Amino acid sequence: MDAPVSQVAAPTPAPPQRPFGFSSMQVDKNGRGKLPAKVRDFFKEVRHKSNFITLLDGKIVVYSNGSWDDQLALLESGAVDPEIAYDITFIADKYGSPFEIDDEGKFTFSQKLRQAMPVTDATVYMRFDGWILKFYTQEQFDEEDRRATERLAENLKAAKAKGLKT
Repeated sequence: MDAPVSQVAAPTPAPPQRPFGFSSMQVDKNGRGKLPAKVRDFFKEVRHKSNFITLLDGKIVVYSNGSWDDQLALLESGAVDPEIAYDITFIADKYGSPFEIDDEGKFTFSQKLRQAMPVTDATVYMRFDGWILKFYTQEQFDEEDRRATERLAENLKAAKAKGLKT
């Protein structure tokens, strides 16, 4: 009689690694851009998940790896006032669409996004905040840099008190 064969479960693949730091890209007069390789490669890894681009909080954002679904679940759970949730999803849907790139990382900002935020014929900066890729115009980048730099010493002191190592 043969011994039973033990079955070993296949290892769970590690989640994709989000790129760190800022990247930039040039957007042409028609709203076309090409993502930097590290960002393009990330989106190739999460292609099977929903990726949603929209405009919220004054920035173009891409909710990657299904993270917009998580935000919708929160908004629909009752944790957020229904009227507030409606307004947020209305605006997100007004500007939103699936975020699709080709194999080279090229994509086009929709006309609605281009009308709402001056990204054509310009350099835009991008960075991940969790699973959310945020795009910044030069003006937005400079303002965020100024604000964060002004508060850096104070913020580091507070974070170090909570255990941050620098």
